[in-house]
Amino acid sequence: MTVTVIDANVFLHKWTRNTLLWVAKEGLFDPAWSKRILRETYANMALKDLGTAKDIRYLHGQLKKNFADAWYDENDIDDLIPEATNDRKDRHVLAAAILADAATIVTYNGKDFPSKALKPHSVVACLPDAYLARLAAKAPDIVADALERQRKATVRPHPWTMEELIGKLAQPEQLPNFAAAMASHMSITPTTPP
Repeated sequence: MTVTVIDANVFLHKWTRNTLLWVAKEGLFDPAWSKRILRETYANMALKDLGTAKDIRYLHGQLKKNFADAWYDENDIDDLIPEATNDRKDRHVLAAAILADAATIVTYNGKDFPSKALKPHSVVACLPDAYLARLAAKAPDIVADALERQRKATVRPHPWTMEELIGKLAQPEQLPNFAAAMASHMSITPTTPP
């Protein structure tokens, strides 16, 4: 199965993060990260008021519980940082990808991962929307199953419909191309959630 490193900046976007993780639970890719990536995530969640301490603890617990194999050892990653030639502050992310033998880094910071730095390691950087749209094109029924599980888990402020979930994902700051592909596949019209 394809291994994909999820960058900290992607973890900060709740709906994008959750959609990626639900799709991973369906077995379309194996996610990977390091404690350093998650420390960066949690620090930014607190700094940008994207979650309470309780929310961060809950996320951490869910990642440990549901993706025990996604965690890569920081000491091993640190040993590989000299091989990474991308942006200095994100070399640990490429080193995690090298260690995990990942094919893709899902990130919003493509400029920090130029192809000349990734190519020697057979890694590409990809925006979350493009990555999920590719998975949707490859296995739309499996992705639809993941979205159904995500929808069932979305109960606040009320249980969501699939139209509401796709409507939320269709917002420009979320996953608009992916949402359009899945709306078409499932023959639904997205609606704006409450």
